[in-house]
Amino acid sequence: MSVLLEQDIFHCSLMACCLEVVLFSYSSQRTFPWIINIFKLTPFYFFKVIEVFIRSEEGLSRDMVKHLNLIEEQVLESRAWSTDSALWSALQAAGNKIPTVEEVGRKHTLRETHTLINSNQLHVDAHILNKDYLLNCIESERKLLFH
Repeated sequence: MSVLLEQDIFHCSLMACCLEVVLFSYSSQRTFPWIINIFKLTPFYFFKVIEVFIRSEEGLSRDMVKHLNLIEEQVLESRAWSTDSALWSALQAAGNKIPTVEEVGRKHTLRETHTLINSNQLHVDAHILNKDYLLNCIESERKLLFH
């Protein structure tokens, strides 16, 4: 956890998520992806903090959770797959191994999970992210791309 807190990309992503909540709360004309453009964040890193933010902040309204989930979907559907996405370096760091459905379905040890979601720029402890959700999304996109 201390490694995560020492990383600027985590703080920028968390700040951007907080500001996205404020912008949505006040019905701002500035809508996603404006906030990640301002912070010069890659959508992949922004995506990583959304689920953590939703789970840790109990007071979020249903509309806010829905809004953040729509942003997650937008990132997963298109933005995370751009050629300059940090997703590719994360996959490369994992040895270009895209997990199969069977691998996603079984329980990973902490070490295996850390390897799967670890990237060169953002090292996080496995319990911080919802790994099964992320891996299921990657598997779904892999099926769409290669089948």
